[in-house]
Amino acid sequence: MLRIINFLFSILLFLSFTFSSLLKVYFIDVGQGDAAFIVTPNNYTMLIDAGDLDEFHDYGKDVYSFIKKQLGFNKIDVVLISHPHKDHIGGMIYVLANMKVEKFYDPGFPYPSSTYFELLEIVNKKKIKYFLAREGTNIELDPSLEIKILYPPKNFVFDTPNDNSVVVRIRYKEISVLFTGDVEANAEKIIVKKYKNKQKEISSNILKVPHHGSNTSSTYEFLQLVSPEVAIISCGKNNRFGHPHYRILKRYQDYGVEVFRTDIDGTIEVIIDGKDYKINKFVYSN
Repeated sequence: MLRIINFLFSILLFLSFTFSSLLKVYFIDVGQGDAAFIVTPNNYTMLIDAGDLDEFHDYGKDVYSFIKKQLGFNKIDVVLISHPHKDHIGGMIYVLANMKVEKFYDPGFPYPSSTYFELLEIVNKKKIKYFLAREGTNIELDPSLEIKILYPPKNFVFDTPNDNSVVVRIRYKEISVLFTGDVEANAEKIIVKKYKNKQKEISSNILKVPHHGSNTSSTYEFLQLVSPEVAIISCGKNNRFGHPHYRILKRYQDYGVEVFRTDIDGTIEVIIDGKDYKINKFVYSN
């Protein structure tokens, strides 16, 4: 009898992921950078960061190919940049230049970067709707989701792009995913202070690990606050920064958090039905 019950439960779980409305989150392998693409239950789309651009490679082409050729989307409803460092926005220039984009969210940190200026010029030239991404802003994308920006505050506290990164939580029914850009210990301290008595507003099942797993982030207090079950680290193979740091990997292990890494696992797919989730290594089609 127990075998029959377990079998039926497995069938129901399979059917829930096969036929119900799903939230899909793809952490795209862009080397030593960040890029995440979201497909909502009602088939709206959102892109958070798009990897780097340098003399060797434009990861924006990879992101564009993934969205258009692997997933079949011709437009992006919302683009959000976490902060203006090139390993997060360099590839966004190609994406914005080659795809239709409806809305663009930016923390608006004044950063004297030619890459950032070029990106803003494209937003202006293509008349993409521009919004500031600051604490308290709700991104209206799909009525089945809550997408809330939790940080940075309206008035910047720090003078570095990393510690003014956008922290945004996407909640679909009972499951939440937290994106953290490159926030470091100083910003995490502010976040912990603000949300320690409002933990339900920030606690998340899945955490995009801050700053590629650097030892300047993922403080004990921050992990206790978020209480993730799964951590996703976006980083490049054998990168010169030594990300992710062995102490940080041990910290997540100590907290019982399952870790996935783009340098080892490649592009990572998270499928959420609102009550449960599953994580796969994405298999590219030819």
